Amino acid sequence: MLWYINLLQVMGSVYRIAFSFDDDNSCDGVIEYDSKTDSCSVIVPSSGCNEFYTNKLINLLPYIYKNEGFTKGIRTVAIG
Repeated sequence: MLWYINLLQVMGSVYRIAFSFDDDNSCDGVIEYDSKTDSCSVIVPSSGCNEFYTNKLINLLPYIYKNEGFTKGIRTVAIG
């Protein structure tokens, strides 16, 4: 599985992250991740990423935040 993510905005402990899935690097979806509560919400669904794969990415965001951090610019996240 392969996603593309891009940090859009930081608002205190809340990170707004654009994302897309598979061979689409458009980052047309938006997720908000709150680092204080480790909670996520989908603000805009990605047109190429269904709910199952969106939830897989959501489960990875706390790990990415704690181990690598979020950065501006499109980057890949891969598992499996």
